[in-house]
Amino acid sequence: MILERLKECEGFSKTECQVARYLLKNGGMVRDASVERLSELTESSPATIVRLCKKLGAQGYRDFRVAFVAEWEQSRHKVAIDANMPFDRDDSHEQVAWKLGNLAANAINNAISGFDWQQVDRVTNILAASDVVNVFTVGTSIPAALDFKTKLVRIGRQVNVDQDAFVQRGYAISAPAQSCNILISLSGETEMIVSYARILQARGRHTLAITANPASRLASECDEVICLNSNESDSFSRKIETFSSFDATHFVLDCLYCWLFQADYDRNMRHARESQKTLMELTNDSR
Repeated sequence: MILERLKECEGFSKTECQVARYLLKNGGMVRDASVERLSELTESSPATIVRLCKKLGAQGYRDFRVAFVAEWEQSRHKVAIDANMPFDRDDSHEQVAWKLGNLAANAINNAISGFDWQQVDRVTNILAASDVVNVFTVGTSIPAALDFKTKLVRIGRQVNVDQDAFVQRGYAISAPAQSCNILISLSGETEMIVSYARILQARGRHTLAITANPASRLASECDEVICLNSNESDSFSRKIETFSSFDATHFVLDCLYCWLFQADYDRNMRHARESQKTLMELTNDSR
């Protein structure tokens, strides 16, 4: 981290420390400052500035400026975000955007920190060996599930996702032995989703729960559980929308797709390219 290195001043000369202190106090002006202008403001020299940039891992001042400005801007907006009420009435549009960006980043980082890598290996192997992948969910997780389905279909996998409760129940009842069944519920207490888990377990089908509540009924009914750790309420009476949980759910599903893709990388890459080529030839549709 550039800002941390500047604060520490370890291995810097007296003049370089003087420049570092100026940057930490006046970082916002670096975006438009030339190396000559910065040397004037810090009462140093262009050579000193460039030498400091190289000590910080940049090839020169221009590279340093880009990296420093990005980190400086992020640090300015890095505040604790309430996952349920991520912005305030009087926030500017810029503040709202930064808060949502930080909220999404926190949701993803929390998901990563919660991964059990041995479990990831098991789940990936089960996905790779499955003939059918069923995804059971309701509400705002459905768009993420449909995106997951689209990705897997492009590499030749059969995936079932549906909003209709009767159709979902049918998928649970008819799930083949070699199926991977993913059940998504933030609370882990959504009655329909829990009922599907019970049907699947009674039939000896493999189940994976994605939930923010590891002590929930859904978690207890499933073979594997991936926790979202979104810090978001499961009640709309206490939150604006499902920002954090949606980001975390989408990220976990993207990870499942990538892990599956990687399990047979060459085959999946070849299939994806061939499918795209066929689609373009038959429909002239490059989407």
